[in-house]
Amino acid sequence: MTINNAEDKCLGTSNSTRRNDWWNRECDEAVKKKNVARQKWMKNGAEEERKEYADKRRAAKKLIRNTREKWIQEEMAKI
Repeated sequence: MTINNAEDKCLGTSNSTRRNDWWNRECDEAVKKKNVARQKWMKNGAEEERKEYADKRRAAKKLIRNTREKWIQEEMAKI
């Protein structure tokens, strides 16, 4: 029996999924584009690739922040 199996048997397992009702397909796509740009930058190391990655990262953060805040406002309006 491995340590992980013993741990699971003793402590049990849990489903620790995050609850992000505000996360949508646009957020997923922005993060995927950001990750692709980062991989290209890491592979090539070019300054142009770094700038592209920085732009995609900034855009993804802005989209996620705006999406979350819009969802919060909608939830607050329900109260």
